[in-house]
Amino acid sequence: MKTFLVIKADTFDWLQAVFPDRSPLLASVCNKPLLEYLLDFAILCGSRHVRLATDMPLAEVEAVFGNGGRWGVELTYAPVRETDDLAAALLKNSRYCAGSRLLVMQGCFFLHYDQNKDYASFMQTAAPGKLLTCATGRILIQDQVPQPSLPMDVPPPPLALTPIRSAGDLYRLSMRVLDRDAHLYVLPGYNNETDVYIGRNVMIARSARIEPPVMIGDNVQIHKNAVVGPNAVIGRNVIIDAHSRVQHSVILDKTYVGEHLVLDRKLAGGCRLVDPGKGTMVQLEDAHLLSTVQPLSRGRNWFQRLGHGLLAALLWVVLAMPYAALSFILKRQGRWRRSEETYWADHNGRTIRLAGVSFNPSGLCGRIAASLALDRYPLLGRVMRGDLALIGTRLLPATETNRAILAADNSYYPGLFSYAEAEPWPVPESDQDIVNRYHLAHRNLWYDWGMMVKILFNKLHEESVLCESISK
Repeated sequence: MKTFLVIKADTFDWLQAVFPDRSPLLASVCNKPLLEYLLDFAILCGSRHVRLATDMPLAEVEAVFGNGGRWGVELTYAPVRETDDLAAALLKNSRYCAGSRLLVMQGCFFLHYDQNKDYASFMQTAAPGKLLTCATGRILIQDQVPQPSLPMDVPPPPLALTPIRSAGDLYRLSMRVLDRDAHLYVLPGYNNETDVYIGRNVMIARSARIEPPVMIGDNVQIHKNAVVGPNAVIGRNVIIDAHSRVQHSVILDKTYVGEHLVLDRKLAGGCRLVDPGKGTMVQLEDAHLLSTVQPLSRGRNWFQRLGHGLLAALLWVVLAMPYAALSFILKRQGRWRRSEETYWADHNGRTIRLAGVSFNPSGLCGRIAASLALDRYPLLGRVMRGDLALIGTRLLPATETNRAILAADNSYYPGLFSYAEAEPWPVPESDQDIVNRYHLAHRNLWYDWGMMVKILFNKLHEESVLCESISK
């Protein structure tokens, strides 16, 4: 048996209207693409050859599914036109469809089945023709040679379709599968605890709370005192910031949920928030509440560290002469001191010994040195070596009090400068961690370089304001 999937863009108009940045072919229920449910069902039916015919871009789909080898099938792709009906799509793929019984699935729907039942025997003997239909799709069987029907006293295995016409339908299906039907499907994540599915590289603060049933995707961060569940589906590359609560809700991939935010019976993706019950959607303007995460792969992390090192080297060269001249003058005036302190190097408890300088910022030379951030100059070498980021979270001295902070919050990313310093207004110390976590969720190399320019501009601006106030 072969399987032929026909999925066209017009069946996903509702998704494009609400989440235009999401690939329709990767729309998911419980962190599993609808397409993968169909692929699993085709395998249960005995198919080892599957073809997807679509008029939508395939790059993202091919990146996820490839040639189907991970599922033990041969998955191929074929283009169709927007105006092609099913007959035209079958005709264009007649060579693929010939010589075998064909399971055809067309449209956008959720397929209810039971992975523990025997569908292969049923599909081999079921009569050709329509098998199931719904408002947004259908399943049928085509065969060149008629097959004997299944005996009347043998009921077919459970099988049903639910139409999908809105983001609310995706939400309700996710809640149903998570709460009642999880045992019917192969779902992503580890399931060592009842009703809890957790993906890879998930970091959960000790003070955070998980209330089943929940499903958490790969590369998720859940910060201190956050509560996830009950009935929460958290996608991949998601950050749930401190003191937030997500319950009876679905958070799509690459979403940042800000601090002290409560999401109850909502579907969120990027900066968009959908109320499934009312069918309404709002776009939040405050990115500190809800926004899109820029996931950082290992390759990009290496590239980012290199970029930080290069910018640190440039600053080292540019500031070398001012540092030599001003440090000499301030030393002669007795206002320049060297110091060493041990800091936490990462949230795992590794430490780093850093030698820095401090000086009295009063007087003309002191003010110029402060505006050029020359107290950080000796540490630029540690950035070039990769021991520190150029910009990240504030450095925490290696004390037991700060160890407790690391244990409760895994977002520590020590930088020579902190993101909070780039804000155009003074950020209270109690709010600095909130600001830093927000920027960490959105960082990339160009973003960090832009933030460094803001920091340097702010320091020069602070000095000019100080000079004006003194002159008055």
